[in-house]
Amino acid sequence: MPIKTRARVHEFKFILADATELTPDLADALYQGFDDGTAGSCAGEVSIDFHRQAPSFEIAVQSAIEDVRKVGLKLARVESEQSRLVEQINARL
Repeated sequence: MPIKTRARVHEFKFILADATELTPDLADALYQGFDDGTAGSCAGEVSIDFHRQAPSFEIAVQSAIEDVRKVGLKLARVESEQSRLVEQINARL
């Protein structure tokens, strides 16, 4: 019998490339592509905070990347508390 992997909610942020302001048209396009992220803009960057349910962090991020690309947008970077924690741990080693 196969083992079922429980999905859990993973939190991360995307920073969009080539977008400096969240316009109404951009917001509409984003929210048609997914329903588990909140878009906003600040200091010339447009970001999307995701709370995505998936069996792993990697699957959550990859599926969100696909959703954003389907809308026709490019990503500048991905941010997460997990990566910040790893950076902090490595800095203390």
